[in-house]
Amino acid sequence: LRRDPDNEQRIFDHSQSVFWVGYIAWQRGDAETARRYWTQYHDQAQRLVQLDSDNDDWQAELEYSYSNLGTLELDQGNAAAAESHFRQSLLISSALMDKTPGDFERMISAGQSFAWLTDALMAQLKFEEARGLRLRELALYEKMQFETPVNYVVMERELAAQRSLAIIDFYQDDLESANTHIVRA
Repeated sequence: LRRDPDNEQRIFDHSQSVFWVGYIAWQRGDAETARRYWTQYHDQAQRLVQLDSDNDDWQAELEYSYSNLGTLELDQGNAAAAESHFRQSLLISSALMDKTPGDFERMISAGQSFAWLTDALMAQLKFEEARGLRLRELALYEKMQFETPVNYVVMERELAAQRSLAIIDFYQDDLESANTHIVRA
C-alpha cells in the first residue's frame, strides 16, 4: 500500500486486515485497540469513496465502518456518539437500497441500520423516534417477506424488531400495544 497508495484494491485489502484486527480486539473486550483499528478501517473506506464515489462496494464499506464505530460507542455507553455514526450508516445503506431495488443484501443492511440507530435512540430514552424507525424497519421486512415468504433471516430480524417495539411500548406505558408486539414476535 505504501508503494501504491492510490491502488483501490490494495486500499481495500488493507482495510479488511485492519477491520479484522479491530474485530478481534473488540471480541476480547479491548475497546481502545478496536477503536484504533476500526478508525483506520473507516479512514480507508473514506479513501476508497474519495477515489471512486460511484463504486457501490466502496460506499458499503463506508457504511460498515460507520456501523462498527457506532457499535463500539454503544458498547462503551456513549449512545449519542453511536447515534451519530448509525445515522451516517443509515443514510448510506438507504441510498444503496434505493439504488438497487429488490437487492436482498442491501435491504437487510438497511434494516440493520434502522435497528442499530433505534438501539442508540432507546439508550437515550428517545422512544418516539425509536418507535418510528422500528416501524420503518418492520415495513421493510414485511415487503421482503411478501417477495420471499419463507425467509428465516428476515423472520429473525422481524422478531427482534417486534420485541424492541414491545419494549418501547412498555416504557411508554402502552401495555396493550406491547402485548400485541410480543404476540407477533
